[in-house]
Amino acid sequence: MHNFSLLALTLGAALVSMAPSCPNVTITYHQVGACNGAPTSDGEYNAGPQQAYVIFAIERIDNAQNPNAFAYDPSNIAWTSNTNDAFDSNLDIYRFKLGPFATAPITVGAGESIGFNPYGFGALVVQTVAQDGASEANNTSYFLSYKGSGAGGNPTVLMTKSNANQTSWAYTPNCEDIFLQ
Repeated sequence: MHNFSLLALTLGAALVSMAPSCPNVTITYHQVGACNGAPTSDGEYNAGPQQAYVIFAIERIDNAQNPNAFAYDPSNIAWTSNTNDAFDSNLDIYRFKLGPFATAPITVGAGESIGFNPYGFGALVVQTVAQDGASEANNTSYFLSYKGSGAGGNPTVLMTKSNANQTSWAYTPNCEDIFLQ
């Protein structure tokens, strides 16, 4: 009986080592800054009290390890601490600030890696304790995740923040003062 258990354990380990590894997709991004809103020709847009818009730049989507095409959907990008706070192209900041530079859905072919120049920008709204949301959000490093990563046949999407060590950004309550870079 003991030998049978040892044989089963050995065969199980061999099968695990022969199993194909899950393909990964890596999305590299950086945090650009945070703001409260900005004036427009017909009023203003604003994230709201105790909230801020946080802007990110998508630098690269690396699908080189994946034998299948990857359907990138920016609405799947969310703040890791609260996945309800996700990129939403219906936010006013997309219309008034990000415009044609906003990240958009794209299919990245199998084995391909693409970079963006200029970057594709996205934003989400975060809750803050401070009434002036930008004052807090510009001193917070936000990390992103990709909803549905590794589930239901989807590849594992690794979100890599290129400025992960940065912990503060210039205070920019007016979104127009943020330089998209």
